Amino acid sequence: LFAFVVSASLSVVMLLIGIGCMLLSSYENNKDYDKKISISVSTPFETKVSTYLDAIDLFPADTRAYLKLLEAYKNEGLFSDAESGQFNAKYNPNKSIMDKSSEDYLDLIYETGITYFYLYSGADNSFRSRVLKAYPYFSDIVFPENENLDYTNYKFYKTAQSYYIIGDFYNKYVLNSTSVKEPKEEDYKNLINSLNACIQNIEEYDYDDEAYIKLTMYREIQNLLYDRRDALAKNGIEEQELIDILNLVNSKTTELSVTQSASVNIRDKILDSHNSYLERISITYSNIKERS
Repeated sequence: LFAFVVSASLSVVMLLIGIGCMLLSSYENNKDYDKKISISVSTPFETKVSTYLDAIDLFPADTRAYLKLLEAYKNEGLFSDAESGQFNAKYNPNKSIMDKSSEDYLDLIYETGITYFYLYSGADNSFRSRVLKAYPYFSDIVFPENENLDYTNYKFYKTAQSYYIIGDFYNKYVLNSTSVKEPKEEDYKNLINSLNACIQNIEEYDYDDEAYIKLTMYREIQNLLYDRRDALAKNGIEEQELIDILNLVNSKTTELSVTQSASVNIRDKILDSHNSYLERISITYSNIKERS
């Protein structure tokens, strides 16, 4: 009996020691995590990235280190295929263990979408590539994987929805060479509203490459409306709506001060095309009215 009591007592002691060690280890990991995500803003970029990646490994379900990593990319103005791969190598395997009902998770996928939409320079470094890379993240907000979740009250839901609509339009009708589906009136109305929102939202983009990013988006919008002018007219989109967007794009392009040759080239294309695009859009609408 004595031996049994001693054995049982030792088991309890060992259990308590084990729990204590686990609590101590958890405490130390938490301290280490908080320290890693709180490093100085003056820390070199490469050190920031490696520190945030280490923090993710400590607590892969905690979204804070991912957001810090995205912030580091943004502040450096760098998000190429290398950075994209680096981020997704951590995010993709850990997504399933994150709390999908938390606002922290929504902030993460929203900021990831924004980073791709404005900063991604991989593939062919085009607006279209950025749209398609951002599309799945905004889609996760508009259409959650779990049907029991509803994100419509999320603070950036309407903004995410606008970006989703643009991505969905490109995915279905602009870049899908095998599809025979044609956009309907509702698709075009949603697109026009989303493009307006996109132009307004990009004013918040204030990083080193903001002029180039804005110009590539303005040029893509300009060409999209011009190339689709016939379908837009036939689907009931008012000519004035196109004119208003194109005039806004032209005005914002004029306001930008650029010296880099790539930006100057895009700026000149936008400004040089403006009047002829307006004229041809006007002709298209007039012809359709005459035939109807």
